Amino acid sequence: MFTWSLGAVMAKTLGKKIGAFALMTWLSIFSGPMLIIISMVFDGNPVNYILSANLNSWLTIAFLGLIMQPIAYGAWYFVLSKYPVNKVMPIMLLLHITGLITAIILLDEEPLKQVFVGGAVIIFGVCLILFRNTKKQS
Repeated sequence: MFTWSLGAVMAKTLGKKIGAFALMTWLSIFSGPMLIIISMVFDGNPVNYILSANLNSWLTIAFLGLIMQPIAYGAWYFVLSKYPVNKVMPIMLLLHITGLITAIILLDEEPLKQVFVGGAVIIFGVCLILFRNTKKQS
């Protein structure tokens, strides 16, 4: 979590200088080779995975890499460049809740009750952070 927070603080200043979408593009270009090397170290030769991927796998990769990545991270870096980090970071905690809801709707997942309790705790915590800070500023 520390590296994510550090990255958000750094992205705020860089996003103002070069723009949100340019920042996302450069981060993607530099992270790709590093991720391939890490994959080779931990998973072995990634060529086997590439050759065995079916059409659904390639369509998923294309959708995530060419559509969702630029939209999501471009918007995230844009928001970071406009607002203080301490105001937008709590909203990031809701990412897990949207993932859960998406899994329930699209994949017919049936999470355990503990998952819903955890989601409620996250939402409650985000509300505490956001509304407590709002009252202090008034």
